[in-house]
Amino acid sequence: MSTAEDQINQLQEEKRQKLIEESKQMLDPRDPDIRRKIAEQIASLDPEDEAESMRWIEAVAFWNDEEWTWPDEAE
Repeated sequence: MSTAEDQINQLQEEKRQKLIEESKQMLDPRDPDIRRKIAEQIASLDPEDEAESMRWIEAVAFWNDEEWTWPDEAE
């Protein structure tokens, strides 16, 4: 029968191995194929969706910062 310490060590080793495997699956942003795919995705973004996202971010910032003003109101 294994001790509690053995079980903890086994769980830690399993977690370590899982992290190693996950890190091997991460994409390398320097890879030309990955860069091409990212560029394609960026090019396909809808400018209106981006503008709406920025308006939402600005609205949230307004409520989080009492000194914040709308860009068209700043002098």
